[in-house]
Amino acid sequence: YTPSLNDGGGIKRVLELITFRYGLCSTVFCRNQEICDRILGVSNRRVEVIDGILNSENVRAAHESVRKDSPRSEYVTDDEKLLVFVGRLSAVKNVPATVRTLAALPDSFHLVIIGDGPERESIRRVVDENGVEDRASLVGELAHERALGLIAVADALLLPSEVEAYP
Repeated sequence: YTPSLNDGGGIKRVLELITFRYGLCSTVFCRNQEICDRILGVSNRRVEVIDGILNSENVRAAHESVRKDSPRSEYVTDDEKLLVFVGRLSAVKNVPATVRTLAALPDSFHLVIIGDGPERESIRRVVDENGVEDRASLVGELAHERALGLIAVADALLLPSEVEAYP
């Protein structure tokens, strides 16, 4: 949760203060220690910091340690572009949008879909229906460091989610 707790007023701040002080929840989750401290100042609820899906320090470390030709070279040549999606293959993640985007791009673009979930087979059908079987790879779940490595060498990370807790 990213609250609007600040020095200003406004109805949103009033509603948040009421929620944090009198809400029915037993725990408030927030993104960082600064926000956690702000909430603790107005609430007697338990407040916990939760990390996002990607830890920025891990992403930086992966970027610095990955050679530009590996693992990129498993999917594209030097003249091609690598697009990556990482996430649960569920309807809310809107993965078919990445496939349709790929289909609209030149043949030099390739898409790697990392993850698994209930929509895997329907995404495979969308790949087939759009005729991009040779440019889209559904690789399933990968080890965290390997996924970070692919993100680090990608030309673009696609995030087509309809709802995302950590955009």
